[in-house]
Amino acid sequence: DEDDEDDDIIDHVDDEDERSDEELRKYANAMYDEMDKDKDDKVTWEEYYHVVRKDQDYVGETKAEEKEDFLQIDANNDGHISRAELVKDWLREDLDFADDDELDEDDEDD
Repeated sequence: DEDDEDDDIIDHVDDEDERSDEELRKYANAMYDEMDKDKDDKVTWEEYYHVVRKDQDYVGETKAEEKEDFLQIDANNDGHISRAELVKDWLREDLDFADDDELDEDDEDD
């Protein structure tokens, strides 16, 4: 079931945990693979929203806020998110991540 696959998404990590850039790249690439449903090496708004609306880190954000996030990640404004754009976004200094305790609880639900 496609929705079950979405539940397996790699969630954000805690910035206080000071994950290495290598680890953040790994998580970003896993999220990208989850988002790119048709495997065409570009994530559309629809693919992006389909995944993030189910992500516990984003509960409470409006669709308009999600669209703003998408547009911010889409640095070249071509209407798609590339793997490089998503990885670059994950490596931003000001990016907030979920608390690891929340992630552990999510993992237990699987």
